[in-house]
Amino acid sequence: MRFSVVGTWVATALSLLSSVCVASAAQTIPCAATVWKEAPPKAVVDVSLNKTTIHIGEWPWVTFRITNCGSFPFYIPKTIQDFEWHGGFQDIVTGPPNAKAQHSGGAADYGPDYHPDVLKEIKESWLLLMPGQFHGGTVRLNTAPMSTGTWKVVGRRSPPRVTGELREQLRTALKFPVLFEPVDSNPVYFKVVK
Repeated sequence: MRFSVVGTWVATALSLLSSVCVASAAQTIPCAATVWKEAPPKAVVDVSLNKTTIHIGEWPWVTFRITNCGSFPFYIPKTIQDFEWHGGFQDIVTGPPNAKAQHSGGAADYGPDYHPDVLKEIKESWLLLMPGQFHGGTVRLNTAPMSTGTWKVVGRRSPPRVTGELREQLRTALKFPVLFEPVDSNPVYFKVVK
């Protein structure tokens, strides 16, 4: 009798232990450790709006944030809005079918004599985003909806626009990589009323 009680207790403990192991193995790990020369940087972009309901013609505020969720640092330019070769954050806004909107944009013109030393610029003024650190900012959304309904916003971190040859030079010259892949956020939604 005593053996069966102990055996039942051991079987119960082993059953619980195996279910815990199975449950933890089933969880996804979005940011596993990698060696940077073998894999691109891992980042997550978050986007949020200052309001969930706005009026027609209103330009809401949007906050962008990129987080390094990998195991090694990477470089990104300090830019917030994506206007020129440095890249930056971009809002992708989608309205209901046949919706109308006003759009804004921007550009930068450095002049004909602008030939940056990209490697020097990266080393001197770009952010080296360490694992767990984030960078972001708040700006006006580039779209003012002119139609009612539910609208969707996706935030994108657009990479610097450089040649493939320069990318390879940077890969060998820098201790850590540059984030050269676009990263999209999960969508957020807002409602437009009259």
